[in-house]
Amino acid sequence: MAWQILGDSGKSGNDMICYCDLLKLHLFKVTMILVIATNNYMTHNLGRVL
Repeated sequence: MAWQILGDSGKSGNDMICYCDLLKLHLFKVTMILVIATNNYMTHNLGRVL
């Protein structure tokens, strides 16, 4: 869906919306990766301490 909007150069407004959505999706993925990595790190360290 996103690539269809990006492919239509006649609608710059849609390009902007699509770009924002892609940015939000990217930030969400990065946040999830950081959360999972932090959880794994904390669990690993707690396991070593206990």
